[in-house]
Amino acid sequence: METHDLTGDEYYRSTELVEIDGATWCLVIHWSQVGGRAEAIGIEAWSRRPFHAENYEPAVSWDRLHPEGVPITSGVLRRLNIASRITQTRRDAIRSGKIVAKAPEFSEKARAAGAESVEVFARPGRPQARDLRFYQEVSRAYQAAYARGKAPTRAVAEQFGVSQAQAAKLVRTARHRYGLLAASGQGRAAGVVQD
Repeated sequence: METHDLTGDEYYRSTELVEIDGATWCLVIHWSQVGGRAEAIGIEAWSRRPFHAENYEPAVSWDRLHPEGVPITSGVLRRLNIASRITQTRRDAIRSGKIVAKAPEFSEKARAAGAESVEVFARPGRPQARDLRFYQEVSRAYQAAYARGKAPTRAVAEQFGVSQAQAAKLVRTARHRYGLLAASGQGRAAGVVQD
């Protein structure tokens, strides 16, 4: 598996050769920091030498791939199991980062990069499940903005650091699932919290 320091240039690429039905596939997962966390941002799957193979360091054993390539099918895509490979790559990056960070034989710079790699790969992703208490905070932010004559959904977006569309979903959930906001007409604000 190829590794690059995600923290140095904020880019990482993992490369793995995978055997499926007698054909060898080169699976490449591209990573970048998104919101301070390492996230898979692209994939490549090649059954023959890629056109840009010279960009891969260290060189992959291209001779293991079919000279002309084999068709990619839905079955191949399922068997590549990309989601679990992303999860495993994340675990591997954390494990190797911890080893480098603690190993005295590595330079101080390498140990710092290992520790930083652990931080960006291990940083939590999606927020924990949102409960009633969270939606009460959403409804309070909405109601406060409504009372001040401000755009309430925009205020929720700003307070919780989400997009306008995500804020609208939060407000809709607070209103319909938890009954924390009064019903409103589509596109119209209603800020009275129901008891």
